[in-house]
Amino acid sequence: LGMLLILTGIFTRVGANQVGIVYDELNGGIQDETYGEGLHVKSIFETITEISTANRSASIVTTGQTNDGQYATFELSIIYKIKTQDAGKFYKITNDSDIPTSALNTIIKSTLQSSTIRYDIFELLSTELENARIEFKNALAESLYENYYITLVDVAFDEIDGGEEVEAILEASAKAQQEIDIAKITAEANLITKENEAEIKKLLADAEAYAI
Repeated sequence: LGMLLILTGIFTRVGANQVGIVYDELNGGIQDETYGEGLHVKSIFETITEISTANRSASIVTTGQTNDGQYATFELSIIYKIKTQDAGKFYKITNDSDIPTSALNTIIKSTLQSSTIRYDIFELLSTELENARIEFKNALAESLYENYYITLVDVAFDEIDGGEEVEAILEASAKAQQEIDIAKITAEANLITKENEAEIKKLLADAEAYAI
């Protein structure tokens, strides 16, 4: 019976899209080396903890300050994962299968702040939005990996709220721009019509002269 228990203890199976974290009592605890998917032979002194390597998602609401002293509220969606080669190092830091929500929120907020402070509120909500998102994504990817060995897959700004006053100014600006565009189109159309009228009159005069 004792031999049977020992034999049972030397086999471990790691599931699909999982990685096996190795805790070795004889070799200093948690190991950087991991077990991949499938059946493995292990030491009886090793304990295996599984961590998912599939993509994970999180939705977070936080704020960012702009360089003109305004605050915007961001609703963010991020996709991230823990790669097989990084799972052991991740587990050493967190002692868990996922990053704590509070830690993820803190990293996202501090990284977002370093990106939004480069812009004023109107740039952030209009022409520079995509540049701000890309800068934030790159900085967040670096921070997540340096601190937790997490790989960022993608990040999206689902919604940005700059406050009622800022939104009203942007709406008025958009309406004014629309009226300017309409005026330009109308002016161009009138110009084309006048040019056509002049050309038609010239053609008629040429036709009369030819007839004569």
